[in-house]
Amino acid sequence: MEDSLLKPTSHNGEKVRNYSTDLKLEILRYAEANSIHAASKKYKVDRNSIRDWKGKKSNLEEHKKSSSGIRKRLDGGGIHITLDKLEENLLEWIFDRRSKGLRVSRKLVKLKATKLQEEMEIEDPTITTLKFSEWWLEKFMKRNGLTVRRCTTVAQKGPDQLLDKLCLRS
Repeated sequence: MEDSLLKPTSHNGEKVRNYSTDLKLEILRYAEANSIHAASKKYKVDRNSIRDWKGKKSNLEEHKKSSSGIRKRLDGGGIHITLDKLEENLLEWIFDRRSKGLRVSRKLVKLKATKLQEEMEIEDPTITTLKFSEWWLEKFMKRNGLTVRRCTTVAQKGPDQLLDKLCLRS
């Protein structure tokens, strides 16, 4: 099998690249001295990426100072949970059901999260709406140290029950 087939590619077949903070700043310096188009041709980077980095130049410079330029992503990337109160209420509900010996399935957790969000939206309509997907559920469970458990029963009798059984036989 060819090595080129194993390399990640974009939708149009080009090699996917990511750039360190140092290289991004170098490309920006070249673009300022020449042009974005020239930097794009020389470094084989999309012009929109260079424009984006240009807008984030101060963040990139600060990032380089704080992390020695090794990391490629700026802080603050990704989606952040905005409904901490919702998660607290959901955890409380899960622990309450578990303490009562009731079933807590993944589907039930997602349904309860949706209901809690609807209740919170009635109180405050400016709340960000989340989609409670399987991915969200995985992350929620990992963040809170939750696992899916099976309902178990005591398979063996305790010592006091065994003594009664032994006494009845004799």
